[in-house]
Amino acid sequence: MKASQKKWLIIALLLLLLAGVKVLVLKGYLEQHLQPVAQRLRCQRLTGPCLLPDGGQLSFNRVPQHGRPFELRVHGIRSSQPPTVAFTMPAMEMGFNRYTFVRQQDDWVASIILPLCSSGGHEWLANLVIDGNHYQLPFTTQ
Repeated sequence: MKASQKKWLIIALLLLLLAGVKVLVLKGYLEQHLQPVAQRLRCQRLTGPCLLPDGGQLSFNRVPQHGRPFELRVHGIRSSQPPTVAFTMPAMEMGFNRYTFVRQQDDWVASIILPLCSSGGHEWLANLVIDGNHYQLPFTTQ
């Protein structure tokens, strides 16, 4: 093999190696930044229990209002780690506002104050994560 052929072979191998590294980095980035599809929850009333697909229940202690704390409770689940909830508005990011539930006897409870919305919107999405399962609950504030 001539020296020029060796040079082109080394260049080709380095380009393949660079492409492989690029694919791995891109795959890691996408896995970290893409959120799984959340299962949509529906509740008849926010103050009544909402049934979760795994048999648990989610309930608000009162209808949420801006600037007033409320309690969100998860009952009847077996979770190896505390559930979390974050609040967004449709098509509007509301900054970091993730709440971690705390164990209270057989329930998980979170005390929450919704972020202030400068546009005056009232439509919210509660993004709940329980043992890696993602749920989304749309609701309206007063």
